[in-house]
This record gives sequence, structure tokens and C-alpha cells, in this order.
Amino acid sequence: MGKDDLEGLTKFTDKWKADGSSSIYLVNMTTFIPNPFLVAPVYGKYAGDDRDLWQYGSYRTTHSVVFDAANGEILADFSDTGITEKLELWPSWARTPVIDRRTAPVGDKGGFAEESSGSQITMSGDSMNPFIFNPVCQGCLLDNSIDYRVTFNLSGGKVNNIDVFHDGFPGYELRVNGQHTYGYSPATPGDREGPFQLFGGLDVHKRINCDRNRPSKC
Repeated sequence: MGKDDLEGLTKFTDKWKADGSSSIYLVNMTTFIPNPFLVAPVYGKYAGDDRDLWQYGSYRTTHSVVFDAANGEILADFSDTGITEKLELWPSWARTPVIDRRTAPVGDKGGFAEESSGSQITMSGDSMNPFIFNPVCQGCLLDNSIDYRVTFNLSGGKVNNIDVFHDGFPGYELRVNGQHTYGYSPATPGDREGPFQLFGGLDVHKRINCDRNRPSKC
């Protein structure tokens, strides 16, 4: 997310809170590749974001939503995809010069979306590598998109709990009102790792029960 976009949404949220609307939430889901680069057999070599959880830097996707937990109304949203850099293949064990750059497109599941049912707010997103094409479909990108779905369950004008679903790769960061609420990195010991986790369904599910006495927990 660009600094101006984040500041704009933060000011928007702060204004509502200053007017007495404590039920206003600003949430953000950012995805990133922790590795400095990845080598995909047959398909080439690509730059990663080369960072750990919560570090400032580049991203694969970023998605923010402002909503009112009192009535489930979505007030504002912002989304963006990062730039994918294709690298020279050799040597395969080192970061090499960039040979092409493309903006990552949204995936075939509809890209970024926000939905409200009154008692739930759901945000979802998917984005694909713009260089990797499907060998059996001419001109079609391979369905290896980064996917996630986050549902905020509302009660009494607050977020009661959050259900997070996402692929086993890459890294995922969820912020609620600026607080680090959920983080996942495939570099963390015990977590499944590797871009092959992009194929298939949403492999990871985490329910976060909010503790109103702890700002970092919703």
C-alpha cells in the first residue's frame, strides 16, 4: 500500500472515531514473498520481497477496508498488486539482474472484493504471476494465484472474532486499526513452505478471538 493511500484511509477512520463512532474499523491484508528470489522449474526465476513479517517493504498484494461494525456498512476500500520482476536465470543460486517487469494481474477468482451481510464483513483477493502461462491454454495465465479470504464476525458494534483463510504460501499480514493481529510466513519453522502451496484450495485457516482489553487482538 502506498503511504498516501494508507494515510488517507487512516485520516478517514480517525475522523469517524473523533465523531464518536468507536465502531469504525480499518483493516488491511498484505501478502509478500519473504525470499529474495524464487526459481520456478521451467518457468524462470523471479524476485521476492526479501523481508520478514511486519517489515516495511514491497508486497505482492495489499488490500484495505474501512467498515462500521455497528451496522456492517463498508465505508471505503483500497487494493493494489505489486510489480513482478523476472530475473536472469543463471546462476540459479544468486540474486541476478532484472530482465523484465510487469504489474501482477488479479486472479481468475475475481480479484479483490468486499462483501457485507450485516453481521459479517468479508474481504478477499487473488493475484497471479504475469509471466507464467498455462501450457494447455494459449494466452492463459497459470492458476497459481495468491488467494485469501478474511471474515470479520460482528457483534454489539465490535468485531467478535475473525476467520482467516489463505494459501500456504507466501507471507500474510493482517492489521486491524494499525495493530499486528495475524501474521503468517512460510519461513517460520513448522509452517508449510514453497510456491507449490499456491495450487489447490485455501490450505490455512485461523480463527482469531478478539480480546477487547488487548488492542493487538482486534
